[in-house]
Amino acid sequence: MQPLVSLSMPEAIWCAIVVFAAACIRGFSGFGFTAILMTGLTTTLPITQIVPLSIALEIAASAGQSPGILRDVNWRKPLFDG
Repeated sequence: MQPLVSLSMPEAIWCAIVVFAAACIRGFSGFGFTAILMTGLTTTLPITQIVPLSIALEIAASAGQSPGILRDVNWRKPLFDG
């Protein structure tokens, strides 16, 4: 079985640092994960591999936040009060 991405150890560590930093920024601000991820990982990986990774990580992060968000939604109030 051939690995999808063949990275050296320093490149793998760099990718982990970039993902962690992007996740911290998303945690503090609520956005910016993909921008930081793209900026940091383009030095190591081709964009064709970063885009699917970014989408998968955004979905995972949003799925992790959804239980807390759904508890805070006021379901009785109409969407538009017009």
